[in-house]
Amino acid sequence: MKMRLIGLIIIAMTALNFTGCSKKVESFNTQDKNTEIVQEENKDKNDVLETENLDENKENNAEEASSEETKKVGQDKYGFVQVPSSWVNFKDVDLPDDSKVIQYSDPLGSSIITLNVIENFDQNIEDAAQATAQNIQSNGVNVKGAKVKIDNYDAYQIYGLYEDQGLMLIVWYFMDENNNLHYVSAEGPLDTISNVVAYVEKTYSLK
Repeated sequence: MKMRLIGLIIIAMTALNFTGCSKKVESFNTQDKNTEIVQEENKDKNDVLETENLDENKENNAEEASSEETKKVGQDKYGFVQVPSSWVNFKDVDLPDDSKVIQYSDPLGSSIITLNVIENFDQNIEDAAQATAQNIQSNGVNVKGAKVKIDNYDAYQIYGLYEDQGLMLIVWYFMDENNNLHYVSAEGPLDTISNVVAYVEKTYSLK
């Protein structure tokens, strides 16, 4: 089943005035690993994204991913990522026709990587991340945040678990040296999301 999450989030992201977010989801805490998740006091297994399970799935799928034939996709300014050769260009139906967001997915359109950039971004990057987190949370989704690295840039990372759909969304925000705000996301079913996250964490680069 194809997800229709990311288009609505990007539309909200570009429309919002990021300054002055009134209801923050939580503080972003620095983590040692990109896949670690900041857990809130509620430890109920249905409400918490289990870091150990995500890491375990990632390790189990690492050998499979390493044996796949891959290709480099992306564009200048947006960045590049290595994905399986079977992946194709993707366009979320919720995005406007003139959207400059670029997306790639598996042949079924169930696992998706999205790349976006806002040039000369003059607002606060954490407010941008908070705005996206609030947009996800407004749909009744459990949201977590962390500070991580992507392509050696400091990044704000957001996790959203869509339990009713069996899907997970991970978003990275970072600023480059030219004051461009980059938005990178991975989304997919719970049984394959660790592979999609690994494509981003291990291969994403601005060059």
